[in-house]
Amino acid sequence: TTARAPPPRHKGLPMSASIILPLKGTKPAELSNALLSYYADVTKSRPPEAAAAAARTLDQVRERLSSIKALSDTTADAAATELLAYERQLAALARRLDNAGAALNVRFIWRDAFRPKQKVEKGDLDWERVCTLFNAAAALGYAASRAFRRGAQADAFKQLQRAAGCFAAAHDMVRPAIWGLDPRWEPASLSPDLGLEMLSALRDLMLAQAQHAFHQKAVDEGTSPSVRAKLAEQAALLFGAALRTLDSQELRDYVTEEGSLFKPADDSWLRRLRAAEARARAIAQEEAAAAAAADSSYGAQVARLRLASELMRRAAAAAPDPRSGLQSRVFQPALERHPRGRRTPLHSTLYSTVFRRTPLSSHPSCSQRRTTQGRDVAQRQLERERERQSRNTSGAPYLPISPHISPYL
Repeated sequence: TTARAPPPRHKGLPMSASIILPLKGTKPAELSNALLSYYADVTKSRPPEAAAAAARTLDQVRERLSSIKALSDTTADAAATELLAYERQLAALARRLDNAGAALNVRFIWRDAFRPKQKVEKGDLDWERVCTLFNAAAALGYAASRAFRRGAQADAFKQLQRAAGCFAAAHDMVRPAIWGLDPRWEPASLSPDLGLEMLSALRDLMLAQAQHAFHQKAVDEGTSPSVRAKLAEQAALLFGAALRTLDSQELRDYVTEEGSLFKPADDSWLRRLRAAEARARAIAQEEAAAAAAADSSYGAQVARLRLASELMRRAAAAAPDPRSGLQSRVFQPALERHPRGRRTPLHSTLYSTVFRRTPLSSHPSCSQRRTTQGRDVAQRQLERERERQSRNTSGAPYLPISPHISPYL
């Protein structure tokens, strides 16, 4: 009989990709008075009471949303729903007004999400929409992490897709506004969190988390190892794409919280992202090892398990220190399995699992040629991984989800 591959060790662990985004802060804006004044100037008449009530309601919604300083388990879902509803109202207004509502003469002031001291002020509704979409994506991402914690992978998957759609929609609004010979917005006037590269990276980050949720759902449903391997590989590729941008020389210092005389700089958000990317690659190698075991390719299986063990060690090292209270929930269960809380890799015993604990009689007979081929496959796999790390490139994607997702699904 053929030896069966060991079950994935990561099943049931909390979501590794719970990268929570900060919210953008804003200041009050007299939108209702501007709308009513504009109506009176254009129609030369007094606005109807229904229109005045709708304008006041819009102001109340904005004031309520601007009062949310931080997300929580009890506010994330409601905040995401109301932010998207507010953005739809702004889109309807922008279609009725010239120059995206610039004639209203309302100045919308928004703070940078990662550097709240930086403020940007613009006078059209598209700017308000872009900032609202950013906060909606952050709220959807928080709600997705909560859904994953309670085991609702399908809900987490949908919410993360919608978050990616929010960033894609914001990107599609910013790009035409800053491109061309006579751009509506000066590119240098944007806050860094709404730059095109940043929005693309955050979209990839949400898609990576959605792919991870989809993979976890496949694990729970007992999908075949070959399909799980492709899903896990795509999650690793998307995490890698996001990390390459966010950990670049241009953005690394930006996403690191500034220090002060009495407070050191805080890079826990970026470290959590590095840890999530390394763990996603480790899971991809583990799933590929399971697929290799199902095909009796034991040399490739051991090589991939060895690489998965090394990647998991890097992930644990990259995660914020557990004593700080900031360590990602992903790695803590894996570390607690081991005595004395040592930071040993999750799969440190997989060699003995495959070769020592499995009776030799359970393995199919292997010729000398097959054994040599297994060693060659293992060596080639390790060489390809080293080359991939040196080039920092990715292979062909396997994407069961679209990067162009409507945030209103």
